Amino acid sequence: HSRDFTLDVRRVMHIPVVIGPDGEDQRAVGSIRGWLTVLDHDAGKKDAAFIPATSIEECKQLCVRHGFGGFCVYKGKAYFREEDTPTLKKALFLRKGATFYIRDELADEATFSFVGSEEKVMDFRQQLRQWVSGELAAELNADKAEIEELQRRTNSWAQGVCRRSSRIFVDLGMSVTSNICSYCGHWCLNHGCKGCRRSFCSNCFDLRHLGSAPAAWWMFADTGLSSLLNRLKWSSKLCLDDIIAELEALREPKRPITVKVSAKGAEDMEKLFSGSEEAIIWLHELRDEDEASHEASPTASQFRSSASLTPRPSEPRASSASLTPGASAARRTR
Repeated sequence: HSRDFTLDVRRVMHIPVVIGPDGEDQRAVGSIRGWLTVLDHDAGKKDAAFIPATSIEECKQLCVRHGFGGFCVYKGKAYFREEDTPTLKKALFLRKGATFYIRDELADEATFSFVGSEEKVMDFRQQLRQWVSGELAAELNADKAEIEELQRRTNSWAQGVCRRSSRIFVDLGMSVTSNICSYCGHWCLNHGCKGCRRSFCSNCFDLRHLGSAPAAWWMFADTGLSSLLNRLKWSSKLCLDDIIAELEALREPKRPITVKVSAKGAEDMEKLFSGSEEAIIWLHELRDEDEASHEASPTASQFRSSASLTPRPSEPRASSASLTPGASAARRTR
């Protein structure tokens, strides 16, 4: 699902002028020791000779030795041109993937031209001098708080960023690389989070990644046995996205459904529904409220359900086996 996001960019140096080697020819991307280098271009139509381009320095030596004006490296081969430097410069044409080397004795050092208003050029030159001399180091370098914030964000990304409603510990399948936990670095086989596809050991997933995100189970409620005696009829442990998808795919939408929801720091609850459609509506509301509650208070550890179930800190967490669904509303266990 597409979601809105904000991109926070800091420490950007605006350069109001254009800088290019040998300002007259913007195609020349580099020059060193008598050679101009032009990317994605070729020149001339006839090859004087060609060899495998295993060494650029060797190609340059051969070019000088035989008096060639330059050579083109394309698909692993060097093609030499007899034309002189001015002719080759004028004959340059686009050739994707090719790199053309032109002999130019004046190209010992790169020269630059500055394009822009006089005021902007002067301002840029001043900033450039300050940057080279190190006077801008204190201004451009991040402070301690920014470094810690960057570390927090990079750690969060490495450890997985996903919707709370998609977090569930699963087998990620075969992998050609070694699977180590994204948080502690220990071996975790091929297990991890289904939402972000990051590898986790079970401990780090529960303690560091899952947080208070809810998990859910469902079963048909017309089998004649209570949920306490009918444990084998429960579905596997699912995230909210998956249980909604499973209920939407049911071919018997009119059969009564029992849904059980559990989250860290909250009491387990069961709810009886007349059919899958009613259960799906309730689960959608539960998912939306959980996401909204988490966005409003990211550090909150309590899970708020649409039934407004709030645990008491002094009470032990209820066991799922002690919950009995009511006919029309969820019942809390004490």
